[in-house]
Amino acid sequence: MTEAKSKLLHRSFLGGTAAKVALIVFLILLLEIPMARINGLIAERERRSRSVVEEVWKLWGGLQVISGPVLVVPFVTRSKESVRVWDEEKKTFIMEDREKVERHAMTVLPEKLAINGAMGIQKRYRGIYEAPVYEAELSLSGRFGRPDFSGVKVLPEDIDWKQARVWMGVSDLRGIRKAVAFSWAGKPCGMQPEAGPGKAGPPGLAAFPGLSAGGGDGVFSLSFTVDGSEELLFSPAGRTTEVALSSAWPHPGFVGGFLPYDRDVTDTGFKARWSILEVNRPLPRTAVDETLPLAEHAFGVRVVTPVNVYLMASRAAKYSTVFIALTFFALFVSELIARVRLHSIQYLMAGLAVVIFYALLLSLSEHVGFSRSYGAAAAAVTLLIGIYASGALGKKALALLVAGVLAVLYAYWYVLLQMEDYSLVFGCVGSFLLLAAVMLGTRRTDWRVLDRKLLSRAEIKKDGEEAGPEL
Repeated sequence: MTEAKSKLLHRSFLGGTAAKVALIVFLILLLEIPMARINGLIAERERRSRSVVEEVWKLWGGLQVISGPVLVVPFVTRSKESVRVWDEEKKTFIMEDREKVERHAMTVLPEKLAINGAMGIQKRYRGIYEAPVYEAELSLSGRFGRPDFSGVKVLPEDIDWKQARVWMGVSDLRGIRKAVAFSWAGKPCGMQPEAGPGKAGPPGLAAFPGLSAGGGDGVFSLSFTVDGSEELLFSPAGRTTEVALSSAWPHPGFVGGFLPYDRDVTDTGFKARWSILEVNRPLPRTAVDETLPLAEHAFGVRVVTPVNVYLMASRAAKYSTVFIALTFFALFVSELIARVRLHSIQYLMAGLAVVIFYALLLSLSEHVGFSRSYGAAAAAVTLLIGIYASGALGKKALALLVAGVLAVLYAYWYVLLQMEDYSLVFGCVGSFLLLAAVMLGTRRTDWRVLDRKLLSRAEIKKDGEEAGPEL
């Protein structure tokens, strides 16, 4: 190979499409550095938003789990035990029988439990952050069966019916802002804060109805209003538990151990019904000195925020590499059509404009919502790149082509972000169609001939610049 041919090949590589593609790939990788900073900023703002929202929730009332109610009956057991004691007269240890008295409590679950509730959703603000909270009006009714002490060695007179209490668990008592109306066998009775049965029992409220021997009529009812946030859950305490819940919030999320058997979710709210049987949850009917794991089987509703701007911004940023690559591709095609060569700085400027799009999207979303922010940021970046391409390419028609391609891409990706269940299919199909269009459109292109033409134009331009202007 002669030296002239070697120089020609060297220049054709440096000035050809292969070198341009390599440069574009390098610039795409380089722009991943500012995109990493923006992704970090999105995560930081999301953590800040979460901490502020949790502060509001703590002041208003946290996640509420309504456990029970259950009937707790105290009793004592008596037994004989031999104790080693010192005998002063005999000056030795002797064994002495004494009565051992131990205090216990039997927890009884209700035979039937019916819960009716209505949730009113409100929004609380701290600065630019929004925290949805709820106020739930609940009505509980049911019936307890007669406590069965046949499996416990206890005398009838050692059962303290007068101190029996009806206990209901409320996970965050700060949410109780009004007196709880409780009645036992039609007689009203007040409730007071009391820990649940067992060691280190959960927080709750208890009423002491003063039962007669045997427990009497176990029909009860209670109603109260509880403030909370994030979720409202109920435990399936009864042998049969029926729950009916309604709200004007159109974005419920049904969570927990059981889903509603009937639900109706519309734009004006939702209605849901649950029916839990004894065979559906592994809980005994009675327990002695134990804290029953009622909350472990809780179920209910989560207050879902329809559009999480940080989640949407994070999802949009995941496609940043694709956006930058397609923007560069549009400029590259326009460069070939216009028969001009764009500098790497010009590509870098266009790429930085795409990166700034995500910063604009995040900052505006915190104030005016995701949809309007996306439209404003996309319009601003599309207009900026279009004006820049008009000056760089020297042809307004090609600049309009670049801006049109970007507008279509931003619209396509907005639709993609709105689709949760079909976003993967929609994105893969769109990427395949785009690649197919590029491959079919360039299937007859002879890139070597194109390189030689670009090199010839570059040489002519260089010679003209070296010759200088004619006098």
